[in-house]
Amino acid sequence: MIVGAIGQSDGAAGQVIDRLVARLPSPPFSCSVSNGVAIACFHGGGAIPSVFAGDHAFVGTVRGELPDATSELRGDFALIARRDGVLRLARARFAGRPLYWARLGATTVACSRVLPLALLMGEELKLNVRYVLALFDPRFHLVPDAMPFVGAKRVFANTVVDIDMLGRARTRVGPIHLESELELPPREIAGALRSEFEAAVKRQCAGARRVAVLTGGGVDSSNLLAIAIHNQRHKNAADVVPVALDFGGVGDDRPHLRAVCRHLGVDALRVAPGEGAPYAQGEAAVDAYAHSRVPLSPTIAILARARNAGAELALIGDGSEWLLDAAPAVFGDFLLRHPLRGNRSRPSKGGRSGG
Repeated sequence: MIVGAIGQSDGAAGQVIDRLVARLPSPPFSCSVSNGVAIACFHGGGAIPSVFAGDHAFVGTVRGELPDATSELRGDFALIARRDGVLRLARARFAGRPLYWARLGATTVACSRVLPLALLMGEELKLNVRYVLALFDPRFHLVPDAMPFVGAKRVFANTVVDIDMLGRARTRVGPIHLESELELPPREIAGALRSEFEAAVKRQCAGARRVAVLTGGGVDSSNLLAIAIHNQRHKNAADVVPVALDFGGVGDDRPHLRAVCRHLGVDALRVAPGEGAPYAQGEAAVDAYAHSRVPLSPTIAILARARNAGAELALIGDGSEWLLDAAPAVFGDFLLRHPLRGNRSRPSKGGRSGG
């Protein structure tokens, strides 16, 4: 977990970190305070390691230079930094690493989790009615993007937010530079896609000795499992532990999973939904968020089994249909510029695309 604070003085910013340390169960942490900005990194508080580097701290993976207002926000990080008298908050273009901030009195506090902000708000904590309404709007059609508490804000993906000591925030969206279209035969394009996929999976597994792949026999997770095992066997990457939720019903994936595992020469850890029962009472709230749409306890059971098997992180495949089925929202510009070629690139019919 990473935390940052900015105030009128070093004492004001450092006091926020001291208050948070007093409320947490004595976690080991690193901290620096300078120019009215405090940066802290709490270690061992979760499965995702955080990195402290004095004037900045981050969760995830930073690729290339540290983010500024003009650089591409490559990677999958959430970052808090001290920059030119402001508190800089940044998230990479991928949405997996959350980051939040709030104005508390004369200081501004940011954190990679919501719960610490709630603890610091104390008596000033007020439930956001919009968030309560959003719980009854599962598709977020009427009440989009509501935070649980009044005054709490989210840093959006591919965004840099600079906050000064008076709480004034300047938000900038990171640029995305698109490379030119590959003019290659289909087989060579498929090879290029596989190479990029292999590299992406290897990057996500960097530093881990063993990783879990949540799989079910569908297109997404089967390809992810195959690439992770390929990297393990041929590129000295992390050992792979396949983990699957084991249940029957309409569209039973288990025969597909057995075929995939047999082809790859691996055995999957199978987790019955009932193994989630011990976690059922704790799934109602996750990091100060109410969680009521989909039962979470089976997923917690899967992650618990993966951790018991020695996995240091978990990978999940999802969404290939958006990449490979030529959704108009993604390929609209291509269709406008090359309508005849777009007509020849129609998505395939049928087939399973779930993980």
